[in-house]
Amino acid sequence: MESANAVQKSPTVQRRRLAGELRRLREGKSLSHHDVAHILGWSQSKVYKIEAALVGTKPRDLCELLDLYGVDDQAERDRLADRARAANEPGWWRKYRDVISAQYSEYIGLETEAYQVATYQPQLIPGLFQTEAYASAIAAGAAPDEPVERFERKVAVRLARQARLFESDPLRVWAVINEEVLEHIVGDLHVMRAQVEWLLKLVELPNVNLQILRMHQGAHPGVEGAFSVLSFAEPADTDVVYVSCPAGELYLEDVDDVRRCKLALDHLRTKAIEPAGAGVYLQTALRHYDEM
Repeated sequence: MESANAVQKSPTVQRRRLAGELRRLREGKSLSHHDVAHILGWSQSKVYKIEAALVGTKPRDLCELLDLYGVDDQAERDRLADRARAANEPGWWRKYRDVISAQYSEYIGLETEAYQVATYQPQLIPGLFQTEAYASAIAAGAAPDEPVERFERKVAVRLARQARLFESDPLRVWAVINEEVLEHIVGDLHVMRAQVEWLLKLVELPNVNLQILRMHQGAHPGVEGAFSVLSFAEPADTDVVYVSCPAGELYLEDVDDVRRCKLALDHLRTKAIEPAGAGVYLQTALRHYDEM
């Protein structure tokens, strides 16, 4: 399994942090995007993209912004320049840019420096928990006409992400999955058995919680589909909600949107089997495969 660099700071998160600091500096001077663009001779779109963390910040552009905002302290300017450089460094996932979308790259960048991911998955085993065979079956089924080499690279990305579960300061994952996920045979029974055996090992980790939502629970807050909430160690980094759908990936950072999604997860956790009971349920699933 390829490992992501445990020491590396995520350029995605560094870009978000720099964007937030620049936004606060601008607001502290009571300047609008239009004001900054007019004074510096930039387009308003450029100012917006920098503050929305959609683009990196070039050294010259950063100097002009700091001059405009009256940041004279050299130590502070150096700190922000270091952050800008870190934001422009390539992440470990960059070498897979030929097989992953820009939106997925953004997600990996956030996950790389998150301390916790809470997720609801109604149809599939969460990507962080998938075996290579299970992930390969998903990739092949989603794009049957794609060259084998291409979906193998996609699987390699998924496996590299999983390295964070086993670091000295590991990613915490709290996942709720539907009962149907374990009844949906991906690949074949051999693939499913190996996948469930892997889940049994993962739930023994102190940083992993898995809950299973039984079918008899009926309607619940997750009926609209899968979503994940990523949380970060630094207080200034706000939680981000990630929603994936056939049309692409969405990121929600509005306080009310995040609050609603976290509340939905709380309700799902209340309805699902407690984490302590996951192992018993998974053992039952293994016996069910043996009877098929």
